[in-house]
Amino acid sequence: MPALNSPRLPNIVFLLTHAQPLSASSSLAATIWAVSRERDLDARVAVHDQPAPELLPFARTLAGSGEADVFVCQETAGRYLRSHLDVPVALMRPNGFDLMRALHEAAQLADRVAVFSRGTPRPELTALGATLNLQVHQYSYSGTSDARRLLIETQEAGVRVVIGSSMVIEYAQAHGLAGILSTERNAVRQALDDALAFHRRAVVESARQRQLDTMLAHIDEGIVMLDGDDVVQAANPAILNALGSNAGHVLGRRLADAAPVLADGVRAGEPTVLTVGSRALVVESIPVLTDGAVTGRVLKCQDTESVERADRRIRSSRRERRFVARYHLYQLLGESESVRTMARLAERYARTQATVLITGESGTGKELLAQGIHNAGPRHAAPFVAINCAALPENLLESELFGYEEGAFSGSRKGGKPGLFELAHDGTLFLDEIGDMPLSLQTRLLRVLQEQEVLRLGGTQPTPVNVRVIAATHRDLAARIAAGEFREDLYYRLNILRLHAPPLRERRQDIPELARHLATDAVRRLGLPVDTRALLRELLPAMQAYAWPGNVRELANVVERGLVAIAAMPERDPMPAQLRLTLPELYGGTHTAMAAPAAPPAKRAMSAAAPLRERLREVGRAEAQRALDACGGDRAATAASLGISRATLWRRLRG
Repeated sequence: MPALNSPRLPNIVFLLTHAQPLSASSSLAATIWAVSRERDLDARVAVHDQPAPELLPFARTLAGSGEADVFVCQETAGRYLRSHLDVPVALMRPNGFDLMRALHEAAQLADRVAVFSRGTPRPELTALGATLNLQVHQYSYSGTSDARRLLIETQEAGVRVVIGSSMVIEYAQAHGLAGILSTERNAVRQALDDALAFHRRAVVESARQRQLDTMLAHIDEGIVMLDGDDVVQAANPAILNALGSNAGHVLGRRLADAAPVLADGVRAGEPTVLTVGSRALVVESIPVLTDGAVTGRVLKCQDTESVERADRRIRSSRRERRFVARYHLYQLLGESESVRTMARLAERYARTQATVLITGESGTGKELLAQGIHNAGPRHAAPFVAINCAALPENLLESELFGYEEGAFSGSRKGGKPGLFELAHDGTLFLDEIGDMPLSLQTRLLRVLQEQEVLRLGGTQPTPVNVRVIAATHRDLAARIAAGEFREDLYYRLNILRLHAPPLRERRQDIPELARHLATDAVRRLGLPVDTRALLRELLPAMQAYAWPGNVRELANVVERGLVAIAAMPERDPMPAQLRLTLPELYGGTHTAMAAPAAPPAKRAMSAAAPLRERLREVGRAEAQRALDACGGDRAATAASLGISRATLWRRLRG
């Protein structure tokens, strides 16, 4: 009884072109049959000699009837078919052994020979001909008419023997020249291998497409897949039903033409509620990244009622979702050089398993970076466990990190408790504010990192763990090492891959984009009826002049406070006066200092920030010099280790 679902043998069809119809099979056809029989292929092979004018119609007939899965042709005919058919076409190209045989045969007939090919001349043929006392003339042609013209030149030059494809040989013989076929057994063998490889790839791609179609058909959410030019590549039944359209109307067209209402979802860049037909859909555009560049998008379209039902189910569930990284690297905002450099390094680091040390001032988004690296790496499906090393007293931090056995100390849990290293097994452990970890715990942490095993408090048997560690600090670890407050050996264990989160004052060009995003998020989250554009128009000049010691965290605080202030403000009150009262840090002074004579806002902000800038400049200069020394004076390596450009490194070293 035959096996169910056994794969169908592929149909490999050789099409040999000729100047005129043949009364019998060609010699090349006989060679192909001989090679096919000796190979014992898992394929059905057919060979057809065809006049050149009938080649394309004949091939289309075979492809349309399913009698050809892969065509095999000599080079000129094969390239022609590739430009007119969707069926794969393998090429028979003469290799070195075939040409060597042909030259030996030509040397028996004459002392000069012309070699015709589609490629560039091959110097080794000239050298080989010299060993055979044979003068080799090489001709490269682009098509049939070009080959015929060159044959006339060959004849006029007195060359009487031609090596080339079957079509070239026929034309040569028509001009009274001797012809030797360049395509022989080796070329046929290689073409058969290529044809089988083409078929295997086509089968895999077809299976993948069927899987994708089946998956899309059974997803309740609407899905639209776009390429880099926003041309629709796939759309599932759920979204087609919502649009009241069909696949033929949508596929292969730009989204703006096929479904203009959804194009608004792509431009929005974040989840947006759109009315599609009679339904309200939450549309989210998810970028497809290739080497850091957006090469396509997936639009996810959910019915708002479904979203609300899911939200109720989640909130009513008692199961707590823990140890999940929520942020992704594509959510990083900013077009400044420092942010782009940081994002590129983060993507590279995500693909490795090495420890990462993230440095940066408070509020620069170090945990967002850590979560993004986790989600972009091979451990993305495993736990992401985070702990702030500065937030807990030493004894509690120790038990949290390493766990404890039952009875390890008074009040310990019955049965003991696994530590965060154990909970992060196969995933990522994020150690925030590592610079503030007590020295005694640094020793234990170093051992865990070196041995990849953890011993619980009160335990006697270590537990193996497979954890990637990402650490972050706003401290100057080199200074803490010098002060005896941080272990140097732990520093070198952590500082394998270095990533620097730049402060907001070094990426001022990103402030407008960040402020808009934070304002939109705050309005949605707080339900405020506020025109964010009017607020930002008023605030941006002062924002650009302010030093932002609290970085993006402070920016979020200022934006939210400003929104709340103007939402509660009577319409007759002037906005600038209200903002000066609510946001004294931007405009200089405090509530009690408002009555004092006021200098221009930008000047006051810069004056207040000057001492801070000087201190930060000195810290940056010292850190840059230490990094330069560690890299042996290599400025490119130093800039890469700090996650900054070489120009920024130069400025820091100058102070």
